[in-house]
Amino acid sequence: MAEAAERSRIEAQVRAQAEKDQAHRQALETLTATYPSLHSGLAQSYLLASASLPNTVQEEMASG
Repeated sequence: MAEAAERSRIEAQVRAQAEKDQAHRQALETLTATYPSLHSGLAQSYLLASASLPNTVQEEMASG
C-alpha cells in the first residue's frame, strides 16, 4: 500500500516536471520566433528617430 502511494507520488512529480519543462520549451520557442520581428521593429524605430534628430536639433536652435 505504501509502495503504491509512493509510486503515485513520484509519477505525479514526474508529470508535473514534464508539464513545466514543456511550458518552458514553448515559451522559449515563442520568444525565439518573435525575436527577429521585435529586433526589426526596434531597429526601424531607431532609424526613424536618428534620422529626425538633426531636424529636431535645428528646430530647437531656431526657436532658441
